[in-house]
Amino acid sequence: MLSPQQLEANLAPVRKLIGDRDVTIVAVTKQQPVETYELCRQVNLTHIGENRAQEVRDKCSANLPNSLKLHFIAPIQTKNIKYLVGKILSFDALSEYETAVELNRRWLAIDAKLAVLLQVNCSGESHKSGLRSIHYPEVLAFARQIEALPALELQGLMAMGPTPRHNYARGDALYEHDLRRTFQTAAEFWSRLQADLGRALPRLSLGMSDDYDVALEFGSTELRLGSLLWRQTDAT
Repeated sequence: MLSPQQLEANLAPVRKLIGDRDVTIVAVTKQQPVETYELCRQVNLTHIGENRAQEVRDKCSANLPNSLKLHFIAPIQTKNIKYLVGKILSFDALSEYETAVELNRRWLAIDAKLAVLLQVNCSGESHKSGLRSIHYPEVLAFARQIEALPALELQGLMAMGPTPRHNYARGDALYEHDLRRTFQTAAEFWSRLQADLGRALPRLSLGMSDDYDVALEFGSTELRLGSLLWRQTDAT
């Protein structure tokens, strides 16, 4: 496992680029040992992201530091939602109404509210999770359905950049164009939703380890960082 000094070194360029902007780093700890939670706390990474319900079940059976806030950042089978109840701060990948109904039922049962983000598939890739339509009216219609569920608090949108493959990756002109178009679409949807719902949606979750710089260009308020954080460095 990394030392706090190594993790700080990996974080340094991200924090420098963020500067004084109000941006939350969600440390993606999938497949990392539960001890990683304490490591995050030591470097003031207070938001944690998991994408497997069984990992939440197993890791949160240990002593999760009280100062940490857990996000679930992937689709989930409804039968596994029981593993999240009372353990997560936010469900950040909501795109199925069946999932929303079950989350609402479970959180009503514990008399609590759950923050949620709608995941929008703005790249239009068929293999990717998220609302299948890239057309704004359908995103708005789904948002209104979520607004009607009393235990869920819609706080914004989440989107992923295009999936790199072969020569289609950072540095390739077509990829850079598509990446910016994807994040621009998500940012526009976020702005339009706030106007149409008549209230602020404080969160726009764009950007991961390979594209957080572009996400910040388009106003992302959260970055989901995994591989960038856990790479080995020469820091001591």
